[in-house]
Amino acid sequence: MIINLTLVSADEFQIPVLRQAAERCRQPCRTHKIAYTDHNQMRTILTIFIFLISSVTVFSQLIYKFEIAADVYGCSNVSLQKISKNRQYELRIEINKIDSLPISKEFDLAKYSNYVTVYLNKYQKGNKDIRHICNDILIINNKVYKPEKFVAKSGKLFISQWNSKDFIVSLSLKNTILKDKLGKQIQLPFEQFSQLTVGWIGG
Repeated sequence: MIINLTLVSADEFQIPVLRQAAERCRQPCRTHKIAYTDHNQMRTILTIFIFLISSVTVFSQLIYKFEIAADVYGCSNVSLQKISKNRQYELRIEINKIDSLPISKEFDLAKYSNYVTVYLNKYQKGNKDIRHICNDILIINNKVYKPEKFVAKSGKLFISQWNSKDFIVSLSLKNTILKDKLGKQIQLPFEQFSQLTVGWIGG
């Protein structure tokens, strides 16, 4: 669960008992040995209290951008893959019935979830390899970890190029928010795939 904490003053706080206690503690408070000397301190203490009683986990959102030299691959109809150089991030796009999607027009991923699946695999540090899509070659003598999977929940997709005759595809993702099963988030501000050959099956 993601929450946004808002600083509030004693006057804005709506629990009478706490508000009264806060007012009493504007002067040095002997019982708790805490001196609340200004309004900013009071706001900070109340904010911390709200956080503690909420009993929820606050997750920070990671913003990630693949480097220009990231490895990209395409095959099938249509599967795309982008792999970071440190082998810790793998972006996958699976498109079913690409001819049913808007071409040269930006659209919401959520509205076309039956046709497009976008997910990101996050591997722990030390991962040595990621298997290329449409490649049956086994990874041998390299340490490979099981990744955390983050599935896209929102974002924009723009297919700038597609022709079923030459099977060349170009597309981009914008402002994509992905979540894992625990609710942790990763944001991809912008990712692009340019002129990748698809429509073939590796072996």
